[in-house]
Amino acid sequence: MIEKKFDKEKLYNDIVHFYMDKKGYPPDKANRIAQRVVIRETNKRRCAVCGHMNHDHIANTKACLYVDCQCTHFVKRS
Repeated sequence: MIEKKFDKEKLYNDIVHFYMDKKGYPPDKANRIAQRVVIRETNKRRCAVCGHMNHDHIANTKACLYVDCQCTHFVKRS
């Protein structure tokens, strides 16, 4: 299965609008929540060995798509 590229901007906007529109939070609080969530989700999608995003790896060959990267591991965190 090929992982889709992670869209930080869309996630951030969706979270901000959810907390402002549905929960009635002020914009500054909604932004702080969105920042924490985006950072957490970005870190979950990083390779533990080289730090590149998981969608920059080939799962079947367990190789990084970056030419100069020495990573030979593919780690998918849950």
